[in-house]
Amino acid sequence: MAKKNKYRLQIVLDQKEEARDQAAKVLQEKKDALKREQEKADEIRQNLEATKSRREREYLEMTQGSMGGGIAVDDAQRRLNFIKSLDVKAKRLEEDLSLQVKRVKRAEQEVEIALQDLIQASRELQVMQRHKENWEKEVKRRQEEKDQNEMNEIGNVMYNAKHSIGQ
Repeated sequence: MAKKNKYRLQIVLDQKEEARDQAAKVLQEKKDALKREQEKADEIRQNLEATKSRREREYLEMTQGSMGGGIAVDDAQRRLNFIKSLDVKAKRLEEDLSLQVKRVKRAEQEVEIALQDLIQASRELQVMQRHKENWEKEVKRRQEEKDQNEMNEIGNVMYNAKHSIGQ
């Protein structure tokens, strides 16, 4: 009966598989981080648009009220101060958005790097898997050859024993 051969590089194969799994995990983490950064950018963008829209409404109300003569000086000053505060807020949001866009781009680059790492780890794993498959085929071929030689030897012994008795 043939003994079971052990693949000598199984530890390396296991390490390559672990590296591939770890690279896949890192890629998913980077994708999740990218999604969070994109959501933050979208939120800032929405706040900026809402602030600009509010500023335009306030400005229109102030100018329309002053044209009709129905706005007091104190009220106009208060509205003007509020509009200025909206301008300051919009400027701050634009700066925040600019920074957040940079974070999104950095996160996209990290996703790309993680993807390349996963591709590389997968290739290395495939190489090891092919090596193991070839090794298994070679072991099987050698075992079949050994078994065939043993069968031939048994057949020769039986043939010789049969013919030596007959003489």
